[in-house]
Amino acid sequence: MTDTGSESELRGASRLEPASELKPAGGEAVDARLAALLLANLLDHVPDSVYFKDAESRFLAISQSLASRFGVTNPAQAVGRTDADYFDADHTSRACDDERQILDTGTSIVGKDEQETWPDGSTNWVHTSKMPLLDADGKTVGTFGISRDITERKKSESLLANRELRARLLYQATAMAAEKTSFDEALKSCVHTVCRLAEWPVGHVYLPDETGERLEPTDNWHLDDETAFEDIRRVTMQTTFERGVGLPGRIWESGQPAWIVDVTQDDNFPRAQQCQNIGVRAAFGFPVRDGGEIKSAFSETL
Repeated sequence: MTDTGSESELRGASRLEPASELKPAGGEAVDARLAALLLANLLDHVPDSVYFKDAESRFLAISQSLASRFGVTNPAQAVGRTDADYFDADHTSRACDDERQILDTGTSIVGKDEQETWPDGSTNWVHTSKMPLLDADGKTVGTFGISRDITERKKSESLLANRELRARLLYQATAMAAEKTSFDEALKSCVHTVCRLAEWPVGHVYLPDETGERLEPTDNWHLDDETAFEDIRRVTMQTTFERGVGLPGRIWESGQPAWIVDVTQDDNFPRAQQCQNIGVRAAFGFPVRDGGEIKSAFSETL
C-alpha cells in the first residue's frame, strides 16, 4: 500500500479524536486538543502494540510499534483494514470471536496469552488485554486492546518444562531399571511412564525382527482410550517397516528422534493411508539404545 496525502493528514487519520472533553481528578476539563496530543504521544512511543477497532473489526488507529510489526511505515496505512490483512486465517478468526464476545457482552478480556501466526508461517506469543470501546453515551461501538510480546518468556518456560520432564523421565527410568528383571519389562514400564509424563495418548514400541532387516510391531502399547485409537492399533499390528520407511523406519535408519507435524499430509507415514480414521494428527519417535546399539524404535502420537 502506498502513502497518499501529506504526512500530517495521514497521522491525523490514524488518531481517535475525543468525542468530548475529559475531566481529570481535579475536576477541570481537559482541552480536546490536549487529549488528542496525549493519545498521539502514547501511540507514537509505547513499545507495546495498541489498537482501536470499530464494530466491524476494522482498525481505527494503531500504535507505531504495531505498524512496524505490520510492515507499514505509517499507522494510518492500517486504518480501515482488518487482522485478515496481516495475520493468518486461524488467528483472524479467533480475534474476531473475542471481539464479537466483547461487543455482545461489554466484558473485557484481560491478561490472555495467545499465539499470533503471520502469513509467512512465523509465530510469536503475546500477553494481551482487549476491552470495549465506548462512545460519549457509554454505548459499545468497537474494541481496543494492548499486547506485549512474550515470545522469549514462552521459550524460557518451554525450555524449563522440557528440562523438568527429562529429569523426571531419567529418574523414573533409573528406578524402573533397578526394579525390572528384563529389558522387555523395563521397556513396557517406560512406555507408560513416558506417555503419562509427556501427556501423549498413544505410545508403541517396535523391535527388529530375527533377520535384523525389518521392524516389527509389539504388544507393548500405551493407549489412553482403546476404542478411540483402535484403527491405528489394528493397522500398526499389521505393518512392518524397512529402514527409512515410515516414522519407525526413519528413526531406525538415522538413529535420531523424528517428528511429524501432520501425519495425514506426510508422504512417508504409510499407516495414515491405510485407515480412514487414524485418530491422531502429529507423531514423534526416538530410538532406544543399549550400549550404543539401537534395540528398538519407540513412537508416540498426539
